Amino acid sequence: MKLTAIILITALMQVSAATFGQKLTLIGNNIPIEKVFVEISNQTGYDVLISTTKFKATKKINANFRGIDLKEVMQTLVEGTDLTFTIEDKTVVIKEKAPSFLDKVTAAFADITIKGSVVDKKGEPLVGVNVIVKGTKQIVETDGKGKFSLKVADNSNVTLVFRLIGFISKEVTLTDKKKDLAVVLEEDLQQLNDVVVVGYGTVKKRDLTTSISSITAEDIMKTPVTSLEQALQGNAAGVLVTNTSGEPGGEISIRVRGGSSIKADNEPLLVIDGFTTDQGLGSLNPSDIKSIEVLKDAGATAIYGSRGANGVILVTTKNGDAGKPRVAFQSYFGFQQLRRKLPLLNASQLAELANEANEAVGKSPNTLRPDTVPTTIDWQNQMFQVAPQLSNTINVTGGDNNVKYYVSGNYLDQKGLITNSNFSRISLRSNLDFSFNKWIKAGIKLNLSQTIKKGIQVGDNGSILRANATNPNLKGLLDPSGSFYIDPETGDPTSTSPLANAQETINKRKEGNIQVGGFVVFNILKNLSLRSGGTYNPSNRLYDYYFPNTIKGDKVSDAYEQFAQSDKWSNDNTLTYSAKLNKHSFTLLAGEEITNSFSHDFKARNTDFNTDVFTYYNLGSGNGVPSVTSSAAEYKLLSFFGRATYNFNDRYLATATYRADGSSKFGNNNKWGYFPSFSFAWRASNESFIKSLNLFSDLKARLTYGVNGSDRISAYSSQALYSTQFSAIGGSQKTGYKINKLANPDLKWEKTKEYDAGLDMAFFKGRIAITADYYHKITNDLLLDFGLPGASGYTTVAKNIGSVENKGVEFDITTRNLTGKFTWTTSFNAAYNKNLVTDLGGPKQISSISNSSANTKFGNVVLIKVGEPLGVFWGYRSNGIFQTQAEIDATPMAAKLEGSKTLPGFPKFLDIDGNGVLNDDDKVILGNPQPKWNGGFTNNFTYKNFDLTVFMVYQYGNSILNTSYTKLMDLTGSNNQLTKALDRWKAPNPETGYAGNPSNTIPRAYATGYSAAMSDYYIEDGSYLRVKTITFGYTLPKKTMQRIGLSSLRIYASGTNLITFTNYYGGYDPEVSIMGKNGVGAGMDNGSYPTSKLFLFGLNLNF
Repeated sequence: MKLTAIILITALMQVSAATFGQKLTLIGNNIPIEKVFVEISNQTGYDVLISTTKFKATKKINANFRGIDLKEVMQTLVEGTDLTFTIEDKTVVIKEKAPSFLDKVTAAFADITIKGSVVDKKGEPLVGVNVIVKGTKQIVETDGKGKFSLKVADNSNVTLVFRLIGFISKEVTLTDKKKDLAVVLEEDLQQLNDVVVVGYGTVKKRDLTTSISSITAEDIMKTPVTSLEQALQGNAAGVLVTNTSGEPGGEISIRVRGGSSIKADNEPLLVIDGFTTDQGLGSLNPSDIKSIEVLKDAGATAIYGSRGANGVILVTTKNGDAGKPRVAFQSYFGFQQLRRKLPLLNASQLAELANEANEAVGKSPNTLRPDTVPTTIDWQNQMFQVAPQLSNTINVTGGDNNVKYYVSGNYLDQKGLITNSNFSRISLRSNLDFSFNKWIKAGIKLNLSQTIKKGIQVGDNGSILRANATNPNLKGLLDPSGSFYIDPETGDPTSTSPLANAQETINKRKEGNIQVGGFVVFNILKNLSLRSGGTYNPSNRLYDYYFPNTIKGDKVSDAYEQFAQSDKWSNDNTLTYSAKLNKHSFTLLAGEEITNSFSHDFKARNTDFNTDVFTYYNLGSGNGVPSVTSSAAEYKLLSFFGRATYNFNDRYLATATYRADGSSKFGNNNKWGYFPSFSFAWRASNESFIKSLNLFSDLKARLTYGVNGSDRISAYSSQALYSTQFSAIGGSQKTGYKINKLANPDLKWEKTKEYDAGLDMAFFKGRIAITADYYHKITNDLLLDFGLPGASGYTTVAKNIGSVENKGVEFDITTRNLTGKFTWTTSFNAAYNKNLVTDLGGPKQISSISNSSANTKFGNVVLIKVGEPLGVFWGYRSNGIFQTQAEIDATPMAAKLEGSKTLPGFPKFLDIDGNGVLNDDDKVILGNPQPKWNGGFTNNFTYKNFDLTVFMVYQYGNSILNTSYTKLMDLTGSNNQLTKALDRWKAPNPETGYAGNPSNTIPRAYATGYSAAMSDYYIEDGSYLRVKTITFGYTLPKKTMQRIGLSSLRIYASGTNLITFTNYYGGYDPEVSIMGKNGVGAGMDNGSYPTSKLFLFGLNLNF
């Protein structure tokens, strides 16, 4: 009890100190004192109470307050009077001055005891309520029965303050000190009254009828991130965020409630400060963000119509606050390192395997005995480095009643784990808000950013896979002269120095983005407003590439330069009317929007340069045949939309939206699409029969139905497309044109119908909050380019075919486990999604969609099949290893596995149809790259000024196709292998008595390699649980900071990707291997850039 009292007194002192930082700006003569109090309330959020009759309410003053502390303003108001004031709990109380010391001494001998009890509105006793004698440090707590007792002076005016987390604080002025008090506290539903952003407006969180996940600035700032996508990962149920590459500035994929398109982009629509953008989240500084809302169901997204089927992410940036300029500085520095090394054979183990492989095909074994072959180089140590990362951000905010501003700048520099890979970003933001009068408000938002990314080649011939497959017995990276070792047979240094590609190749992308937006709001009537906004969003990209002749075996260098530019502008106008009549309240919104986008690019390329000096700066000096290409595209979108919301007695809530989109992308017969939605919510906790259960703090049920669309296709997909044709006419080459893609005037939108049922619950005075949703999405008229027979004269035509559905459940649970001196809160979310192809417009499966990283070895590995998820892996099911020749002879299909012959130790596969021949009819589904479950788990702890955050993410039920096995587990002896190759099949040797190794999973070493048979040999489990972030921080005491002129200072240390629990063996990371924004091609690891382990140290400083 005493300890709790000390803690609360300390907290109150800190709150009181914090109030002195409130600023007031007010200028004028003969200002009524009532207006002064109103301005204090408006500008600071503090209430003014007068507890004495000696204060003259008719008083007028001359004010010249410019960003003056609230305390100083109040001292001016009571100066020369016998009054004083207190500032406490966001309340300014004006009262008579305290009695003299002698009066206090006299009164001290006349104390009496005050007793009472505190209950909630249901009559249940409340334990641990802080009872404070206002204006003093005297404090007690209610006991297990909700009762309290304290002593006060008999001749004093006493006001008691009752406080408990989760309830609204209450003040009681004692009129009869001898009477027991009975105090009732009401629950604090402020959190449910928080405003969230929805399409073209805002709504109270407690009044939501749809499924929306919110992330606040506080959530983002808990742990440092380089991009906003990382802030989303694991923090929003039903939102799957995956690093498709671990390289600096690498692509990040976002899925909201599963993928719905086969070939089209499945990424959600991005809206920044009310304006749609195609730039992505990578250009934004996370420190500038006020909140992120993810609109998940059709009730929330249908207001965006043809662009809402994949979900919508709404990003709101910070605005300025009135008062003196306030400066904030955030900085962190750290280093990255490889999370794990792949387990590879040493030189002697590889030599032994090579001997076996050669013997198996009748070749002579290596001349060196394995025990004499030393390991001279660890290529992973050569390839990966410890890489620094730093970020600095500064922002300034301030203003007055008429103009408020927020200005920030950020610099991020992230080096890569591999030499010559890095990412840097410079950004500048300026947000201005104007209040001309009570009728007109306006704002301007500007964001400038420039990013530079230097990358390396990955994949089958990339540096990572080359290095891991290179013999560890080679001399090293460089010869004594400092040059790369050259393969004497090919003249190619990359055979002996696999990092030559990474270190010498130039592969750079420079991108500039501008987004400037403005709006003006006219408050025409009390409940009627007109908003007009517009944005201009230009961007450009410059790609530079040079592959020098010094590292190519044919000595033919390659260079190109490409420039791409896009310009997008939009204008939207909305009219909003709201009204309330008795228990009925409603809001109506109507609007229109125009969007125009134009893009073009230019690329020049040449090869075979005499020198590497000029790189890509002198493309005309190449000896090859130069090529020049260019293209342009434009599309337009015209939209009309509306929304109506209704609330009856805070019990029954309904929302209806409708949008009509007209797009230039689609066929003449389907230019317009129409997208309605309806949602309903019932706040059952306000019903008397629910209240009588004494169980729920809040209970709300939601139902939603709506239709969305997807327009993620190229601008001219519905039109006939021409390609150039070169022909010799009259002895010279002439250029002509031919149609290679057929027009389709009936091409239309992908349409997604979605049903959602949700439940929002809170228990134990809000200490436990649960949100649960079930959804069913059905996407029809899938957009796909269909191949045509050569006899038609065309190659493809865009068509609408088939359907895909996603069904799933989502859970979001938040708990306040401990409060007081030591606090502990937990948040957990989980999402299950089942994706199925339900129709393909005739055929039962499509196997022509493949991934280039696996094509060279396997051909088609990805299947689109009715009744299966999108993009499943397809191939033969293993049936063990042939152990003896007799077993081979007894298997009719065995001779057909490897062509000329099959040996003991060769893999065998299931003959599904039993006809003795292996073909496509014997292929089965081997794995699904889409996880069944995903989510996140966060624990936040605080103790005094210390804070600790532990954040974990997980995925379960997804498979990975590890195509790097085509090198690292090919068992030919030409490439280094993973250590699991040690468990390969080995023949017995009767002469030496060696019993062999009758492995039934890994075949024998074989120098000429096995046939290109895609099988479950290459499939691994991609499930994982990762300790994503641990952050430990300390905030210096406010009094200490104020002595040196600072507002606050927090220092912290953070670790990212610290521990990963997974069965994934053959790659660096199960997350980084999942790639692709469309519905297929995900879940393949072909030597991808690994995710790093990151350690950071940082500070947040406020002036």
